[in-house]
Amino acid sequence: MWSLLNISQDLKRAMRESAQMAVNRSPSSNSEKTPPPAAEVPQSGQHNPSLIDKILDSIEEESKKQAGLNADAKGDPVVVALYRSKLTEAVEEMVKANEKAQAAHADVEKYRTKYRKLVELFRDAELSEKAKLVMDLEKTRASEAELASQLVIAQKELEQYRSKLRALGALK
Repeated sequence: MWSLLNISQDLKRAMRESAQMAVNRSPSSNSEKTPPPAAEVPQSGQHNPSLIDKILDSIEEESKKQAGLNADAKGDPVVVALYRSKLTEAVEEMVKANEKAQAAHADVEKYRTKYRKLVELFRDAELSEKAKLVMDLEKTRASEAELASQLVIAQKELEQYRSKLRALGALK
């Protein structure tokens, strides 16, 4: 399959050849019917007609219709060359704009992928932070329960010592 760059280069070459032929053509050779070089661009069976090929085909059909209607009025080769060069420039600009759009789309996809990865990392970090907080809370609750049981034991011992002191104080 031909890449867009190959098609663009072939189109440029064909348009330049056509412009040169139109400028170099003498009035006696105008009567000869030669196909324009754009029509001579090799069409391989390997690729589907691209947008550029479709544009060139429609232009070729329109020029044949105009040539059929105005068979006695010959087109000025300079005007034809000018229009062909303008067409070439327009197609080149279109190809460049398409390449820029594709590059921008690729950049957008790259940044979307990075953004998704960052979001996942933040979610993972947030989850791990929450898990750590839960573990710290469990440890705190366990130590609170242990301290509470030690406090109960200490209170019982205090009561025992108080009762012993009372017993000793009563003996005196």
